[in-house]
Amino acid sequence: MKKQIHLSLLSLMLVFVMPTFGQTIRCYTDELHQERLTKDPNYKRQHDAIKNHTAAYVASPKKNRATKTIPVVFHIIYNTPQQNVSDLQIMSQLNILNQDFNKLNADWTQTPSVFQHLVANFDIQFCLAQQDPNGNPTTGIMRVPTAVVGFTSDDAMKFNATGGSNAWNRDHYLNIWVCNFSIGLLGYAQFPGGPAATDGVVCNYTSFGNMGTATSPYNKGRTLTHEIGHWLNLIHIWGDDGTGCMASDGVEDTPNQAGYNISCPTFPKISCNNGPNGDMFMNYMDYTPDNCMFMFTNGQKLVMDAQFANGGSRASLLNSPGCNLAWVTNCDGPTSISSGTITHQTADVSWPASPFSLEYLLEYKSISDSVWTSISTNNLNYTFTGLQAGTSYQARVRSICNGSLSNYSGIIQFTTLNSSCLPPGNIQAVTTGVNSCLIGWSSAAVGTSYSIQYKLTEDTNWTTIDAIVGNSFNLSGLISASNYSLRMRSLCGNFYSEYGDPISFSTSAAVCSNSFEPNDIRQHAKTITPFTSIASMLQTATDKDFYKFTTTTGSPKVSVTLNNLPADYDLRLISSNG
Repeated sequence: MKKQIHLSLLSLMLVFVMPTFGQTIRCYTDELHQERLTKDPNYKRQHDAIKNHTAAYVASPKKNRATKTIPVVFHIIYNTPQQNVSDLQIMSQLNILNQDFNKLNADWTQTPSVFQHLVANFDIQFCLAQQDPNGNPTTGIMRVPTAVVGFTSDDAMKFNATGGSNAWNRDHYLNIWVCNFSIGLLGYAQFPGGPAATDGVVCNYTSFGNMGTATSPYNKGRTLTHEIGHWLNLIHIWGDDGTGCMASDGVEDTPNQAGYNISCPTFPKISCNNGPNGDMFMNYMDYTPDNCMFMFTNGQKLVMDAQFANGGSRASLLNSPGCNLAWVTNCDGPTSISSGTITHQTADVSWPASPFSLEYLLEYKSISDSVWTSISTNNLNYTFTGLQAGTSYQARVRSICNGSLSNYSGIIQFTTLNSSCLPPGNIQAVTTGVNSCLIGWSSAAVGTSYSIQYKLTEDTNWTTIDAIVGNSFNLSGLISASNYSLRMRSLCGNFYSEYGDPISFSTSAAVCSNSFEPNDIRQHAKTITPFTSIASMLQTATDKDFYKFTTTTGSPKVSVTLNNLPADYDLRLISSNG
């Protein structure tokens, strides 16, 4: 919304208030901007000049040049391992920026039909810097450990001396700092015209990218999309006058609206008499959650374009050598790919991360086919679905980097389960003992042998016994008075079935008696054999039982295990001479 009004008095009335702990603050850019306007005359002069240049360009826009390529350096400032976000999470955020600014995000189609003709393609490519300010190769990722537990909006994360990382030359790079805020802040940016040492945008590590530490409802990477909009001279869509309906964002095709939206309104949301279409709450420059914002307008595109025109505040970036791909001798792909769980129709595969990958190209085919099926993903794993049962497949993966593809990983082969091979039925715990259980089942139609897996119910790891024939098996070596889970599968020729549903059973408790009396003094000690179990009990609270055993080595290691004790006991180890 563009209005011809004077904001000087309004600006003087704004009060700078530091965020308080515990709030969620979507953006703090305007508050810092207003403070700088009142305190820094040079900043105000620069801001006015940029505003005039932008207005002139918007009034008479020039034909766009080729795609604008912006080198990006990520400063990852971390106090804990969790805050040290992964390369893959960084790549997810870079992909989001390239989608959102170029109308490549799939959710732009959710824009109400009355606004869809306004959705803009900014024609910009954000790339990881490949060359640092000294001309050396770089990954574009700076990882900086810090003693600072949480940062505020005072720019401390932007300087080595205050626990952060110094900015790279803002004429050649977009600086993005990712850190932990202690004040509930999601992010903020510096408008064009501010100091070079603090130029760029800042993002909380919990609102960064769309995986890893990204936390709902700010887990689709739109915090940085919003803040880079500020970095390219866009202001909030409501004009930053609260609910006054008097200010302007300087854009012709954004409706006037009263204040920000922090939830996902139902269209149309009417304010400032802007019916029938109401607020453009799905615009990146509102405050809605990430899944509710998905578009810039053509008018906003003109404002951003102006920054790259001759004399524009960001024009120098177009000549930056930061994304000079000559420094990248190759696009390193995943070194391997492996398979995981396989069923009749699905198969899990995974691979390690690659340093320059924006996303991965996964391909698979059956052994008998000559054509590969391709799937792109920015994850490090994938589940194939709709496969044919009892069929052998091949899979391979490679990286998609800045404008190039890596070599393929090695090819793996896996075979889906045979659909006619079923697990045995009617599995039962026929009889249970103290340390054993007899298991019985009905034979599967084509099963030639069987596998049993069992575990204590509370455990996560299974014990497997293969090559079992017949219709029963006696499990031994179990713990008395314990609960177990058990499941089975069939081997049908060369194929295993899936495991069937588990059954539960319990072993019996040991029946103890005072069976070794009298052994109440050392001289009456009963002889026991090492590596065996005995079942006995103490007769009274003052009873003492003595047992003796003979070691077979000169320097033995003695281990005694007590099971199923109904009370606390004292145990003493006494030498043969007492």
